[in-house]
Amino acid sequence: MKYALLVVMLSFAFAAKAQDSASASPKIYKIVEQMPKALYSVNDYLDANLHYPIAAREHHIQGRVVVRFVITETGAIDNCVVVKSVSPDIDSEMLRVVRNMPPWSPGLNEGKPVKVYFNLPLSFKLDDDLSK
Repeated sequence: MKYALLVVMLSFAFAAKAQDSASASPKIYKIVEQMPKALYSVNDYLDANLHYPIAAREHHIQGRVVVRFVITETGAIDNCVVVKSVSPDIDSEMLRVVRNMPPWSPGLNEGKPVKVYFNLPLSFKLDDDLSK
């Protein structure tokens, strides 16, 4: 009976380990041999697509928001999260724009495309004449 119980416990342990390794996603790198690059001007993209939220403007909310995202092996933008918040309105606007960015060239490690974290900081600042 003891041996049967031991066999059952070991089989569950091996099954759990196999499931963990099968569901594990590929490593996401912070630094790679060739970092991802936007195939366009990120500044021009942000200028054309980012809008200062009206509520934040009315309440004179300013600050620097930082969004972290993953550039996948295909260059797509994925897993966007705010790592430094300014306000819910500004944060959500920044996330909206980052999630809709066109693809980048992927990062390469040992000559192969890999997932790479990227941080994008942006300062939201009202002009003096707009804040009055």
